[in-house]
Amino acid sequence: MSLAKVNGLFRLTRDAEIVNTQSGISITKLGIACSEKYKDKETQLFLDAVAFGKTGEIISQYAGTKGTQIYLSGKLQTESWQDQQSGQKRSKTSMTIESFDFVSKPRDEQQQRGNNSPVEYQQAPQQPQALDIDSDSIPF
Repeated sequence: MSLAKVNGLFRLTRDAEIVNTQSGISITKLGIACSEKYKDKETQLFLDAVAFGKTGEIISQYAGTKGTQIYLSGKLQTESWQDQQSGQKRSKTSMTIESFDFVSKPRDEQQQRGNNSPVEYQQAPQQPQALDIDSDSIPF
């Protein structure tokens, strides 16, 4: 039996956090959320997510800022533990990221550019130069 797979558009709820194991494997921890609107009701889902190795490093470097939208694919799993304070059994569902696609820039970058304004290029457009071609030199 395999774990449930999930694909969807998520927004980071906090900045990515990278930790390294003693064996040198990097683990990127993320908080993610998605929502769905139907008529006047909105349903939200908040999850913890984890990405291993290069996958997590790339997400952290290019999309690891709170508020960034990213398309994620992965598997869901339930973690269980005993609460040390109350002694009660606790559990949560989290996502192990298997693949991703970038969707948007972080909100901070958008605000610096002026709230979703397009990137302005500094290079002026060049005018095409007239070509001096003799009609006898054209083979067709």
